[in-house]
Amino acid sequence: MIGEDEVATVVEELSLHVGPVTPAQAIAELVRAEEILDVASGAGFGVSATDAAGVLDRIAGEQGFDPIEPSAATLLVVRSLVASSGMQTAPDAADLFAELDERIAGLDIEVSPRYGSWDGQAITPQAFEWIEQPAPDAA
Repeated sequence: MIGEDEVATVVEELSLHVGPVTPAQAIAELVRAEEILDVASGAGFGVSATDAAGVLDRIAGEQGFDPIEPSAATLLVVRSLVASSGMQTAPDAADLFAELDERIAGLDIEVSPRYGSWDGQAITPQAFEWIEQPAPDAA
């Protein structure tokens, strides 16, 4: 289970490094992370927590702020993002990503409706009938 505190921490820490990250994006990355790391590791593209922390430190240095002590959840997401990027260079990248898509689509994921719904790859926002939508501005 991914808790709200984990999501909020990932949003805060990643936003500091890479720009705005939404809770839905953070949740989707946390959901996919273990599968990505499993596939990447099997293909020789594993990434350690130390490597992920180094990436965050490098970004902090480039952007001119002091490095932070990232949470385990943030390190997990960064590890999976770096591993996924590495897999793109593999000769069998299409097969690796097809396997990854299949594995992620097979996950039984339940998301709090306030964030949206899981569509097998990402979180899709939900519109609630009982919430009045603002009318578009007339030009």
